[in-house]
Amino acid sequence: MSEKSLRRQAVQAGVYLTLRRVVGLVLSFIGLLYLTRLVGPNAYGAYTAAFSVIGYVLTVGAQGGRIYLIRQPENVAPSLFGLTFWWLFAAGIGAAALLSATGVGLLAIGSRETQFATALAWLASTLPLSLARGVPTALLERQLDYSKLAIIEITGQLLIYIAGIPLALKGAGIWALIVGYICSELWQTLLIFSVARYRPHWCWDPALLRESVSESLKMSAGAWMYELRRFGVPLVLLPLAGERAVGYYALADRLIGALSFITSAIAQLSVPIYAKLQQRPQELLRAIYLSAQAQLLAYGSAAVGVLLIAPLVLPKLLGSQWDISVVVLTSAISSLHMMLFVIFGPQAQAMYVIRKTSFMLWSNVLLIACLFPFLWGFTWVIPAPYKPVGYMLGYMLAHQPTNLLLHWAVKRWIGSPIYGANLLWAVGLGAAMFAPFTHYWSLLGLLVFLHPASLRAAREVKALLLEARLSEKKGSQASDKNAV
Repeated sequence: MSEKSLRRQAVQAGVYLTLRRVVGLVLSFIGLLYLTRLVGPNAYGAYTAAFSVIGYVLTVGAQGGRIYLIRQPENVAPSLFGLTFWWLFAAGIGAAALLSATGVGLLAIGSRETQFATALAWLASTLPLSLARGVPTALLERQLDYSKLAIIEITGQLLIYIAGIPLALKGAGIWALIVGYICSELWQTLLIFSVARYRPHWCWDPALLRESVSESLKMSAGAWMYELRRFGVPLVLLPLAGERAVGYYALADRLIGALSFITSAIAQLSVPIYAKLQQRPQELLRAIYLSAQAQLLAYGSAAVGVLLIAPLVLPKLLGSQWDISVVVLTSAISSLHMMLFVIFGPQAQAMYVIRKTSFMLWSNVLLIACLFPFLWGFTWVIPAPYKPVGYMLGYMLAHQPTNLLLHWAVKRWIGSPIYGANLLWAVGLGAAMFAPFTHYWSLLGLLVFLHPASLRAAREVKALLLEARLSEKKGSQASDKNAV
């Protein structure tokens, strides 16, 4: 595939995927807030603590195998997919058994955290299927078929609220969240296997299995360390601030997570593009820059809009049991962190693609070494009820040494990173996110988009979108001619 056609295909897929996810964002945003209002901060905090553990296993378990399959050449043997499926499925069974037993054990000994233990035991039951669906997901990603993946993810996200809200209305509490999550995971698994037309077949090749597991573990080694950050909630915020504070932080995190749903689409699209360009350093640097730029604009514009209206809308949606000022301020700091994350995140993805897994492992060791002291220190210093704000501030600052290290790594192994107007936009958008607390004077930060560098970057984005539109139009015309 030529560079021009690859770029057109990538832009088309990215535009379609982003538009689809914007629709899902609006619908799920309303559902999230309504469901959270019904269950309250305590139940939501317990569910979040349990999901932190499940999310760790799910992320590190699927990442290595999925990226390993995406990186394979076009003529890869089908047996490799079968082997990867079965060992992911087996790993899921082992993890599910261990975590479910832990939850049941906590209930048996009369632990005070009964809601946490119950959620942990039931959420863990979905791990085998959730991990194994990484194989058909990789098949679709290798084809850049992100329109189907977007639809599956949107419907799965909506199903959480479709199943959970009626239960919450009946007073089910944390069970509304548990049932919604399980229904969503089962639905997404069923649909993705169907869409990818993948049927796992038993195969056995010890040599190929060792290679698959070994390479996948290498790919996910850095993630095993990086995802330890998820344990900050149960190990730091919960003991120092309590369940209600965890609920405030969890709501802010989910709001930002809903907004970053857009950037996830672009980041997901970028991995196979990086893989195709890994032998062409200058083109890879350009792809990293464009991925960061697209994520920055998509996320930043959405976050500023949401944070401006949040103080007016959230009290009506959530009720008096939530301290909205804590939620919004925590969300603003989390958004500022995301602005930096979308700049340096593509660099981290590129490091995995060019197989600098050892470097990523040690960079994540540095992150975790900084993270827990920063989390504990800032959470302890900031007085209640703003401890979630201190926790998020420590979280953001702990990532900055790793960001500097990523810059150095890209410069050494690929070439000088391209930032263009990205850092300028990050500063302007980041300042605007604090407008509810600065009497809206910080909206002046948006003036950075009038800078000449910003105008040049905007013209480039416009040219790429026009190119994608023309390519799509030509493709449509060719299809019409073939049909005739």
